[in-house]
Amino acid sequence: MQNQESVHFLNRNHATLWGFLGMLLIILLGVIVAEFFQRPISSVREINQYRILFKGDDLKKSIKLHLTNKLGSFEFIKDQDPSFPWKITSPRQMIASQGPLQNILQTLESIRIRKIYDYDPINASNFSLETPLSEIKLEFDDPQLMPITVSFGLTNPIDGSSYLYIPQNNAIYHVDALAARFENLDLVQLVEAKTFLFNPNRLLSFSISKPTKAQPNPKPFLQIIRKEKEWVDQFDSPLISERVADFFKEFSNIRSPIILDHIDDEKRKEEVGLYQQNPIYVVEFKDVDENHTRYFVSDLINHQWQDLKVDRKQWFFVFPEGKNYQYLLPKDQQKFFNINANYLKAPSIKKIFY
Repeated sequence: MQNQESVHFLNRNHATLWGFLGMLLIILLGVIVAEFFQRPISSVREINQYRILFKGDDLKKSIKLHLTNKLGSFEFIKDQDPSFPWKITSPRQMIASQGPLQNILQTLESIRIRKIYDYDPINASNFSLETPLSEIKLEFDDPQLMPITVSFGLTNPIDGSSYLYIPQNNAIYHVDALAARFENLDLVQLVEAKTFLFNPNRLLSFSISKPTKAQPNPKPFLQIIRKEKEWVDQFDSPLISERVADFFKEFSNIRSPIILDHIDDEKRKEEVGLYQQNPIYVVEFKDVDENHTRYFVSDLINHQWQDLKVDRKQWFFVFPEGKNYQYLLPKDQQKFFNINANYLKAPSIKKIFY
């Protein structure tokens, strides 16, 4: 009886051992299959010199950028303007907000690669790259740099790492957490809302005049002129640099909550045209790059446009010269054109605006 029990015990132990070994074999096969379908091209690419996606100053040579995400498709070009180089060309033609564009380029520059995988349908599906959350296409002014497309897929919720696909390399990149994401950028964020685009550090002169029908090109009632390292007015009287700097800071931060770039209604188009033809202020900037920019400021709008929530006598226009769009500003912003010029040169006067 004791021998039978011993044999039964040994058989049961053998069965348990074989069961454990079978489970271990299944797990091992699973790991091998997973590594087969998500295998790095080369472990050598994980060393530091291969961790950078964009090298050196490559991104500074970009001249075209195309962003596609769930909210739309946006195209940009870069020109020679040192202060506002990026312009939107589609779906609108406007000045781009430089912050988001710089953020995109800085994020691309900071990408650090963990692993590189072969591109295949299984990997693309696993990393949500069949329908990417966002996609960026870049073109460069260097003939040695070919256009490149970067598709952004899955983000790991645990460590924030992401998966990118570059079709030109036929590879998927597992990268460290991105500094920023682009799937939620929309046109409102990408358009420059600042009304007056100038760089105070590059200004040579600033002026405001009040045209009339009898005198459409009057002399400015205010001029701020750079004279070496100082500022003077149109009478060559010295101005207080700190107050000039404060004024420029406030003026450059004027933002428009409504930008009109396309008017379908012919009646409204005619009404807007009348405001453009009869400005009550003209603002002019000249900078060290010989750019001469003018803005035409209207009187308060004597119309009510319910679709824009524009009430009568509560808003006014600012028209940038040569542009096919205009800014709408609330009436309290007209104080910036009624500047007390004496404030800039007389310490005893405390009020900057009338």
